[in-house]
Amino acid sequence: MFVSHQQRNRDEALRIAYLADRAGFEFWLDVLDPNLAALDRRFASATQTQRSLAVAAIVEMGLLNSTHVKAVITQESRSSRWVPYEYGRVKDKKLLAAQAACWLAKSESREFPDYLFLGERSQSEKDVRGWLRRERKKWEQNHAPLKRPAGNWVGAEPPKCLN
Repeated sequence: MFVSHQQRNRDEALRIAYLADRAGFEFWLDVLDPNLAALDRRFASATQTQRSLAVAAIVEMGLLNSTHVKAVITQESRSSRWVPYEYGRVKDKKLLAAQAACWLAKSESREFPDYLFLGERSQSEKDVRGWLRRERKKWEQNHAPLKRPAGNWVGAEPPKCLN
């Protein structure tokens, strides 16, 4: 699962990644990616264009290796150029795709981007957990069972911050 977010929504993204892990999903989250963390060291003498290309390639690999996406939609995400791309990149080729979903901050419940109508929208942690449960069940009905058990999160549990 790819967790899409704007940098200022790091806490919400960490919480969603944690919930995905607890539901037995593998996840990709930029702030936990060691390649992105090492980028400044590896590209210390690189041009801005080279650095941007490296970031884009790392993010794209996360997207290509994901079957699901959960986007964090808040006031802050409105300015993101990445969130709409990431949301649409993992979305199935069907018009309405269950594996593309978002968590909407309460403040975004009335005005959100039109493309979010094409996936499931959650507004609470309970809704996020329900979506994860349903998607894991669907996956296991149509594919081999997920090999990874729930609960491999490394570190402290992120604070509950999903309304």
